[in-house]
Amino acid sequence: MGKSRDTSRKPNKSEMLLDILSVARDPEASEMQLLALCGESNTTVKQAISMNQSSTEAVLLSLVDYWSKTAPSIAVHIIRHKNCTNDVIVALFRLRLEQIDSFIAESSNAPQAILRELFERDDSYAYPIARNKNCPLELFLKFFCDEDISIRIAVAKNPKCPLTIIEEMLRLESDVSVLRALILREDIPDDFILNNLHKLNLDNLIEWASGEKKEQLMDMKRQYGALIA
Repeated sequence: MGKSRDTSRKPNKSEMLLDILSVARDPEASEMQLLALCGESNTTVKQAISMNQSSTEAVLLSLVDYWSKTAPSIAVHIIRHKNCTNDVIVALFRLRLEQIDSFIAESSNAPQAILRELFERDDSYAYPIARNKNCPLELFLKFFCDEDISIRIAVAKNPKCPLTIIEEMLRLESDVSVLRALILREDIPDDFILNNLHKLNLDNLIEWASGEKKEQLMDMKRQYGALIA
């Protein structure tokens, strides 16, 4: 049977840390409780708060204020937290720490202005930005004809990429992997597909597709099979 703590004596540092960590990890902890712990010097406590799904935007912003640059993993947890917001990303970006820039580039909470600045600073962020739903229009226009196939595929799969760009990609594209990504988009009109079936086999597309897209392509085969065979 485990020993219970003697409540008649003052807890030592290890016991106090365990109590603090217990609150920092508690999914039922209140915002006030977590805010009170953000200034703790112990990195493990900060990391626990950054991973606690009860941490609110205010708590995450407070963590950024107190965050130590020697523990970038904390910033990554903050960026990926369900309560992360544009304001939190802006606060993190102001830290100017290259170790977390790639995670900011892929965050759906990153404002377009930050994505532009990241790309201007380092074009190696093109891929995560091309995948990001907040990718600015001018970067979509730059990326859709990039020589890197993975970047073109990222654009093709991005649901926020305008259909005018998608149509132009279909007209110009010759790579099968990119064409497949374009035609398997959920929002692609039937006429876009029909106009490009000379580049791809419809039966292969049906095999690759799933859900409503598969039904759309099978219906297309039933209607136009004789014309596109």
